[in-house]
Amino acid sequence: MIDKSNVLLILQVVVLIGSLAATGLFVRKAMNFHGRLWLALLVFFVCTAGFTYLSVVLPLFFFVESEQIQHNLSVDLMMYGALGLMVIGILGFAIDLMYVRPTWLVVAAAAVLSIGIAPLFYRYQQDNLNESFKVKIVSSEPPAQTIPPPK
Repeated sequence: MIDKSNVLLILQVVVLIGSLAATGLFVRKAMNFHGRLWLALLVFFVCTAGFTYLSVVLPLFFFVESEQIQHNLSVDLMMYGALGLMVIGILGFAIDLMYVRPTWLVVAAAAVLSIGIAPLFYRYQQDNLNESFKVKIVSSEPPAQTIPPPK
């Protein structure tokens, strides 16, 4: 059987590379239009840290005091966190397009970067986060045997 932790890590690295590429494009466009780069950098780093933390912690509220399989929990957190961050990114991009507010483009870039960073943040803090939210990690049960073993 394939080790799921390696497959999940490969998926997380691919998502990180995609988010880095998209963030680079957002930042490049924001630098062309933003008048105060120090403000853009401040907003970018604060939003990236906040979005990364919140995109892991907020979905964990749904799993408080439950029993989960670690692999499934990681995938669920990636999906829920990425969904919220994509909404923030789309809204930030739309606000920038409608009202020409480059700071909102920086917020969108931070949300896109957080999509790639959040799964890795959870991966390295999973024991502390699971303990603080009282999520009990259980092992997956092997599938029931449907065919009797040969004699």
